[in-house]
Amino acid sequence: MYKKIWLLALALVCLSNFGAFAQQTTIWLVRHAEKQAASASMMSASDPELSELGIKRAADLAGVLKGKKINAIYSTNYKRTLATVAPLAAGLKLTPATYDPREANTLATKLIEENKGKEILIVGHSNTLIPLAKALQATVPFETLTDDTMTCCLG
Repeated sequence: MYKKIWLLALALVCLSNFGAFAQQTTIWLVRHAEKQAASASMMSASDPELSELGIKRAADLAGVLKGKKINAIYSTNYKRTLATVAPLAAGLKLTPATYDPREANTLATKLIEENKGKEILIVGHSNTLIPLAKALQATVPFETLTDDTMTCCLG
């Protein structure tokens, strides 16, 4: 059951701040769940809703991360990313912060400064998560992310 959820997870990035009291910040980077296929009947092909499978995957993600101590959730301002985080956000009573996926370096700096010692979830897109992982100074073992890319642990 949980193996399916890993199809949408890109990475778990662990960043550490070593000082007198070391704090570990854990960042979960997740690609949005499956979106509806483009069709003439859809209102906007550039901002589709989640498919039925995507809705299930979003619920599965909430189940997988339920036991984690997620302090903050970040999402791009698209229906598919916001719907992916919705079940977890509702369960944790958190309001997702939206971010501009074109500003990976700015976001990375903000994440590190505002979330020291915390655990956060970031949901993005196949073309935005790799630049964000690199901005977080993670080693990324691949250059592209596709719908069928499996989980990889970055560090």
